[in-house]
Amino acid sequence: MSSLDLSIVLPTKNRTPILLKTLDALLKATAQISCEIFIIDNAPDDQIINTQHITLPTHVQILKNPGNRNSVFASRNYGASLTQSELLLFIDDDIICNQSSIDFVIDYHKNNKNKALNVHWTYPPKTLEQMRQTFFGRFLIQGRFSRMQDLFDAHIWQENSTFESNEVASYFLSVHKKDFNKVKGYNADLLHEGTDLDIIYRFRNAGIQMFINTTEIVYHNEEDRLDTYLWLKRKERLGEITAHAQEKLQGDSESFRYSFIKHILFNAIFALHKPILACIKILPGNLRLLDRFIFKIYHMLTGAFMHHGYMRKNA
Repeated sequence: MSSLDLSIVLPTKNRTPILLKTLDALLKATAQISCEIFIIDNAPDDQIINTQHITLPTHVQILKNPGNRNSVFASRNYGASLTQSELLLFIDDDIICNQSSIDFVIDYHKNNKNKALNVHWTYPPKTLEQMRQTFFGRFLIQGRFSRMQDLFDAHIWQENSTFESNEVASYFLSVHKKDFNKVKGYNADLLHEGTDLDIIYRFRNAGIQMFINTTEIVYHNEEDRLDTYLWLKRKERLGEITAHAQEKLQGDSESFRYSFIKHILFNAIFALHKPILACIKILPGNLRLLDRFIFKIYHMLTGAFMHHGYMRKNA
């Protein structure tokens, strides 16, 4: 039996500045426990994570993913296969955690077997303040994209508690290693990040309960992904991932179908997205009177990009 309190697996790809902030916070958060940290790099072999400005302790290893580098799930499986602790914590490379959240995870799983756990996330306060100064930032806040709580219906979310959920996500996911092995880990054939449907199904089928704690908070540091076009491209990829997941999990990549009118509308909006974004960009970001109109445009662009990704997968 290992004496380690925790084994941490952190996949990453081409986000060194964000990763280093995550790692700095993680080292401080775990300073009082016995742990190991595996950073699994999905970047090509000729791209090395530059850690010259940070001293890595011996319990931190940066390793190249020997498997499918287009799959963050393969990275997590590889990292988990190297771990020694009975307790696993998967962390995304843009999650800023603290000692309290780490301590809570360890204490929770001492008395809770056969369970998977998330804690609440939100954007950092500084990032939220910057977002309030732009159309797109306010759209993300108003559109319920800036904190985990907004992704749940009000009657499901429970403040200041640990409640059972029908789903969890991998951004800050803790689970006993034996339970992770019981479900045979993640489906490494799925594409990169964007869906945790498969691991949710695996947990459900194995009888592993899923819980969310709302007293602890970690910060989702997406400061490098708040550009409108890059955010829309991620939604396009999410559409493709959704189709891919449906095909893998249900054998039907066309289970969600768009109407003919939506096909035409979304295709037209996607074709015009560059001039639309250019027009919005020249407007003063503090012109809040236009928020409702601009937000509707962002919603249509989001639908158009997701539609494009979904249909590209089914082309």
